[in-house]
Amino acid sequence: MEVGQTFAVTDEMNRKRSKALAELVHYEKDQLIHFRYHYEESAQIGAVDEIFELRSGNRGVELVHTVDFDQSTLPWWVKLLIGYLNRFGKAEGEGPLDGIAALLD
Repeated sequence: MEVGQTFAVTDEMNRKRSKALAELVHYEKDQLIHFRYHYEESAQIGAVDEIFELRSGNRGVELVHTVDFDQSTLPWWVKLLIGYLNRFGKAEGEGPLDGIAALLD
C-alpha cells in the first residue's frame, strides 16, 4: 500500500454496522501505520484517525493503538465523554488488540 491509497471498511459495534472509506495517511515500515476513516453521512461520525505504532522499550516491543476523534463531526459533548471514559473508565474483558499483542510476545 502507498500513502493516499484508499479502501472500503465496515465497522461493527453493538451489532450496528457503519461503512467508511479508509485512507492510508502515514506509513513507516516496521514502526507506524496511520489510517483515516471517512464515514458515510448516515453514520454521523465524520472522519476518525487510527494509528498503530510499535515502540521499543525495556519490556520489548510495545504496540500502541490510538484512536483520534479530533476531526470527527461528533458533538463536542460526545468527544468529551469519549475522553473521560478513556481516561477514567475501566476496561472490561479482552481488548481489541490482545490477540495481536500475544503474537508479539
